[in-house]
Amino acid sequence: MSNKSYFTIDVFDYVTEEENVEDYGKRFYIDISRLSTDIERKLEKDPKYKDYMVEIVGVKRWMD
Repeated sequence: MSNKSYFTIDVFDYVTEEENVEDYGKRFYIDISRLSTDIERKLEKDPKYKDYMVEIVGVKRWMD
């Protein structure tokens, strides 16, 4: 894609930190499903990509 558009994503909008550190340790939980949905929506709203079909690939876990 030579006509790229750029937008900023704050990754911490999609990250939660484990609250029960004593039982589960220090952990981050990343909401990949919501992140990919938000990216998909931004691309679909961009006039440059109105003729593109957006397909999310590479993450199987939340689909099972």
